[in-house]
Amino acid sequence: MRIATLGVLLASVGLLASGCGATRSSAQRTDMPGQVAHLEARLEALEQRQGMIEDKAWDYTENISYLKGRIDGVGGGVASAPSVLNEKPTARRIQSALKQAGFYDGSVDGKVGPKTKEAIRSFQQANGLKVDGKVGPQTWTQLARYVP
Repeated sequence: MRIATLGVLLASVGLLASGCGATRSSAQRTDMPGQVAHLEARLEALEQRQGMIEDKAWDYTENISYLKGRIDGVGGGVASAPSVLNEKPTARRIQSALKQAGFYDGSVDGKVGPKTKEAIRSFQQANGLKVDGKVGPQTWTQLARYVP
């Protein structure tokens, strides 16, 4: 008898909990635009953070390349390559190079938006690179040839 009562009690709690969840879901649905705005802001913050991390990774790659060149006796790794490879790619340079290469037809405004990212992906695919829409060291090495 005690087990049956406990089972009924647990079932009742389960029904109450599911009812509360349904009420909460409808309340959350009314604030959907606010939630979307919050998620978009969070996404933008994460993309900015990712950009900072990629900048650090680029710097580390340049340092490693330079040191490898020193060890191998070349005298500079990336530093001995064309000067454009020595500099971190700016959004404006990326857009200019993509335009020269025939992958970008937007304005060179220094803002990496959807058109620029799509152009980067197309360039990466055409050049046998990892298609991620980001200009890392390997993509920049290929793309730098088109910097005017």
